[in-house]
Amino acid sequence: FISSEPTLRDAVAVFDSLQVTRAAFPVGAGTTGIALQNRGDAAVMAAAELLDSAGTTLATVPIRIGASRSLVASLAEVFGMGIRFDASQVVRVRAAGPIQVMGIAVTGPGGAAPIVPR
Repeated sequence: FISSEPTLRDAVAVFDSLQVTRAAFPVGAGTTGIALQNRGDAAVMAAAELLDSAGTTLATVPIRIGASRSLVASLAEVFGMGIRFDASQVVRVRAAGPIQVMGIAVTGPGGAAPIVPR
């Protein structure tokens, strides 16, 4: 998958060594992205969920992460352009096997910062 968001298209996510089957991170105030990485030798199925401030699911999307693959995309590319995103929301990721997860806050043209999952 190649993001159409210019900053995310050229981004290379650098993860710590932690691999998880569940993670969550807050949606940023501006453009927010998601980075997923599978370091394993078999594909992993995951689901990304967008939750509102009350924990209600607004959208769920299945994501297949190939063996030894990663993806970086904007939340609009993952969940759809018709969804309004705001800083009260949370993205939750659940995976069938260990993966690495990170949110990405686009800070300006060519700039991004990690959003550490909890």
